Formats: sequence, C-alpha cells, structure tokens
Amino acid sequence: LKVDFNTWIENTYKASSPTKAVNFVTEHLTDLINKSTSSNDFSKEAGWGDVEFYAAFGSELVGEKLLGLPASLKHDTIGGYKDPSKICFVAYGGYYKPTDGYDPRSPAGDRIFTSGVVSGNLEYLKFDPDKITESTAHSFYQNSVNDLPPVKGETVPFTDPEKIVYTGGSDSQYSWDKAPRYDGIAGEVGPLARMLNIKEPLVTGLALALAENGYSPANVYTRMLARMQETAILAYELLNWVTVDYEPGGKISVPLDFNAAKDSQGMGLWEAPRGALGHWISTNGSGKVANYQCIVPGSWLMSPRDSNGIPGPLEQSLIGSKINPVGEVDYTNPVGIFHMGRSYDPCISCAVHTIDLTGKCAPNTLRIL
Repeated sequence: LKVDFNTWIENTYKASSPTKAVNFVTEHLTDLINKSTSSNDFSKEAGWGDVEFYAAFGSELVGEKLLGLPASLKHDTIGGYKDPSKICFVAYGGYYKPTDGYDPRSPAGDRIFTSGVVSGNLEYLKFDPDKITESTAHSFYQNSVNDLPPVKGETVPFTDPEKIVYTGGSDSQYSWDKAPRYDGIAGEVGPLARMLNIKEPLVTGLALALAENGYSPANVYTRMLARMQETAILAYELLNWVTVDYEPGGKISVPLDFNAAKDSQGMGLWEAPRGALGHWISTNGSGKVANYQCIVPGSWLMSPRDSNGIPGPLEQSLIGSKINPVGEVDYTNPVGIFHMGRSYDPCISCAVHTIDLTGKCAPNTLRIL
C-alpha cells in the first residue's frame, strides 16, 4: 500500500457500508490514474503500491469499465463459478477474544473473524458443524459407507493398485482427497470465504458489484484482493492482540480433566491461512484414541467429485473457463489456468501417495511412539 495505512483501514475495513468502501478505492485509484497519466509515471514512487496496481489493473470491471483503463489482466473473468447453487463459502472463525473457551457456533462478537456460511448467491447462513460430511465416491478409498460426518469418518485406502480403475472418466476414482461438503454443497475456504463471512466492506462490495454486472463474485481477482485485504486487517489488529497476550494479569494455563476424555468425542475447528481446518477425535473407555479424522483446507478446495457427481471448488472454476483471459490461447503456457489454480493457494501434500506397482515392497507397520 502506498496510501496511508490508517486511512486505508478507516475507509475500507471500518467503512460504514460496502458501497463506501468501494467508492473510496475507486476514487483513490482515479486520482492516481489522473496524476500518473499527466506525469507518465506509474511507479511505486508515484503512489502505485502492489495493492493499488492490482486493484486497478487486475479487473476488467474495475480497471476498464469503471476507471477507463485501456487494458487489464481480466482476472475477474476467470476462476469463477458457473452455477452458484453448487458452491458456498465456509469459515470456521478465528481470533477469539479472551474467554473461558470457544465454540464455532458462538456469537460473532466473540471473535474478530466469525464462523459462517455464505451461499453462491451471497446469502448469509448460520454455521452448523453437524452439516459437514465427506464423500469418497471418486477417491481411492473403499469405505463401507459414503457421505459420513467426520466424527464417524472412515479412511480405508486402496492397498491393491489393480483395484484402481483409471478409464472411467468422471465416473472413476481419481484422487486421494476425499470430498468435504457443507450441507451437500462444495465449499470454498480461505481469505475470500473469511472476508465474505465477516462482511468486510471492501471485499463484500466488490463481490456485490461483480455479481450485479454479470460476473461471478468469486474469481481470481476477488481471491487475491481478499488475501491482500486480510493481511492489512491482521496487521491492524496485531497490536491489540500483542497487548492482550502480554497482559500481566492474564491467564497462563487451562486446567484439563483427562477423565472426561474417556468414551468421548472432540472437535477442533480453526482457520489456517489457506482456510477452514478441522480435527475430529473419538476415544474409547480407556481414554485412548479410537478414531481420528481431519479435513484440511486443501481437501475442501481441491476435492474431487462427490457422490452426486458435483465437482469441488477448483474443478468447478476450471470447467468452461478461459485458458488465457487476454490475447491468443497458448497451450504451451496456459497462463489463465495457472492463475486460477494459484488463486486458491493450493496444497495437495495430504493427497500425495506413492504406489508400488512392482509389489516388491511389502506393507510395513511402523510404531513412532
């Protein structure tokens, strides 16, 4: 950012409405464009920080149609969703205020980033963790039951590569990722989902403006700007958090009753930088772990099709999208596809496995503790 940081926060994050936040940014960019056009200087020294430059030149709607620029990256034309009924935006919430505990269903005022679900049509819904399920219909697993809630989840991978069929097209199993769903719908997680759920004025205003003008409210442009805006918000809030963390009279420990962990179930939901991260655990009568499941952000974003044949967020955004939003199509360097994938900040480490096709390496059981 080249504009004064506090001025930016006051007029975007703390703006009284999405419209005022968007107007502030477009007026700021208009002023920059007028000055730079006169001086022929579009450098950082002339006021073009990374945020300003991308906000203006990253979007066809903002850059070309609102600001009158001759060209843009058109990132708002790629990476969107064709059918809003098949996508939602899920956030577990984070940065709780000091209390005796937390609950993902607690009121929004209990934390900086609230939990919630926003539909593909930008309607706000109350978050219910009991509506989370996982499908393995198109994954390399042979679970006995499909669409299980994670607290009862199964992870039974194929151990025989001969059982994996690669020729069935979209009907086949093709991923080590499961397919998390919220109330049966694929969910985008991450900075954009968080900003929409807290109704952050700038990101919400841009999403609404895009939707009103025939664009998908979620696209490469809004994902990247949401990531930038979230970084600014965290920098602004950091001083308050440090003050709380180092409060001399603050709590330094939390008592635990391990007897309560017998024949019990536990759930931990939090926001990782990439998005919603959940852990579910069940214990037996002796207090030992009987079942443990986790759903990482990459599984939400990179999930395969579910039992209804509906693709995950990244797959949905790729289907029917432009290979390159600007210029001729270059199949050797499909820049648009790269931009779409990277806008999700993808991580598939949890879904990478190796298969011994030779059969020479016998399965091993390793004890690490």
